[in-house]
Amino acid sequence: MSSGRGWAELELTDGGAPISPGTPVGLQTSHTIYLGHVQHKEIQAPCSRLRVRVDHSLAVQDVCSIQNRWNQEQPA
Repeated sequence: MSSGRGWAELELTDGGAPISPGTPVGLQTSHTIYLGHVQHKEIQAPCSRLRVRVDHSLAVQDVCSIQNRWNQEQPA
């Protein structure tokens, strides 16, 4: 995966379900979670390359902190 301000590009090699432009997607690296929409798709057999417009990004560490705090506040 490569990325820049407001976009990410990735290559899919698993031959899963088709993904069309406009499809909402979530991507996660070890440090960041990205949420956005597929902007462009290019097929280069046997792979598909996607360009994703990133609408939101979250630090994984922040998400874990929020989840831990949420779990502490939930009644048993």
